[in-house]
Amino acid sequence: MRHVNIKTLIILFILACSLNTQKINYEIKEYSSREGLSQSVVLCVLQDSKGFIWAGTQDGLNKFDGYNFKVYKHDQLDSNSISNNSIWNIFEDSQKNLWFCTYGGGLDYYNYEKDIFTHFQHSKVNSNSINGDDVRSIYEDAYGILWIGTKNGLNRFDIKKDKWEDFSKKNSALSNHNISGIYPYSEKELWLTSYGRGLIFFNIETGKSKLYSYSKNDTFSLSNNSAWEILKDSKGVYWIPTFGGGINFFNSSEYIPFGPIKFKVFHPTEIAKEVVRVFENTKGELFIGTDTDGFVIVDSTRNNLDFVRMDVNKQDGITNMLRGIVLAFRNPTHHHIINSFSREHALKICGLVVYNFSV
Repeated sequence: MRHVNIKTLIILFILACSLNTQKINYEIKEYSSREGLSQSVVLCVLQDSKGFIWAGTQDGLNKFDGYNFKVYKHDQLDSNSISNNSIWNIFEDSQKNLWFCTYGGGLDYYNYEKDIFTHFQHSKVNSNSINGDDVRSIYEDAYGILWIGTKNGLNRFDIKKDKWEDFSKKNSALSNHNISGIYPYSEKELWLTSYGRGLIFFNIETGKSKLYSYSKNDTFSLSNNSAWEILKDSKGVYWIPTFGGGINFFNSSEYIPFGPIKFKVFHPTEIAKEVVRVFENTKGELFIGTDTDGFVIVDSTRNNLDFVRMDVNKQDGITNMLRGIVLAFRNPTHHHIINSFSREHALKICGLVVYNFSV
């Protein structure tokens, strides 16, 4: 199948902020329940290797071919249907397998040929199972092992051996952590973001870990413990979005494993405190998504900021304010796909928003 080529409407925006600004031309197209999306509260989005766009919502999973949406929902009478309608995360592994992290239904594997789902759920009587069914994050290491974060901690899943290990039981320091993000530091070490607890550095061989969290007595501590994820950009800088403390950063060249970190908040007076996602495109630009104030585009020099906002009170929803940018990524057609939702205006301007910055 060819990669999805989404046709868009052309609208010129002039973006303004209190910092250095520039004029950006881009196209925009919205996809909501009006276009067939199962629900407009989109929590995650991914374009797979076949070109399909998958969008997970609070009420169903959607597959988009550039023209139409195919909706998957849980069916109590069909054991091969998706396990839960609330989809937290979508992941494609190195073997091009698709995995879906659900809220309450565990981890689902999708069989493309049969168009069915296999469920991996917690069992109280079987220790060889995932440690919880509220699945938040997933990562594949260099050996093809999946690391899965749940509300109950960290799991290791060897797909070939069908073997699960609950690292939260092996390491008491990882117990009761809501693992919202997993990111590699090395082949043997991982960064874990723990929503409500902070940032964890973890050695998977020794089991040693270190928690970095907010301290009112430390100016350089993490600004807030509600950390969503961690990303290392092309310049070697780590970025940690927090819900309530803005977006934190530090330079990887200054970090020694298990050593101290001097966290700083990036433009704390200009960028909203409720930051939920960060992404870097191939041009070296950062996209910083917030829950209350649209998203911010930071150029490759990290000196210029542009704010993209939408007005939920206008019928066309094309200016001023957008509440809830969740994720941004760049696909092969130069489109950036943002999945957005509005808590206050859930029936107004919601769903998938597609921007094309190549115009």
